[in-house]
Amino acid sequence: MGLEELNKSRKSFLGYMFVMVCLFLFYVSTQGFLLN
Repeated sequence: MGLEELNKSRKSFLGYMFVMVCLFLFYVSTQGFLLN
């Protein structure tokens, strides 16, 4: 979703927010798998 928003408009705040949330969730999930 974030990449689609970034493709629609280059300066989209929602696009960057979606990408950041996605990266954060990916990081947290990988940490959970590695620590357990």
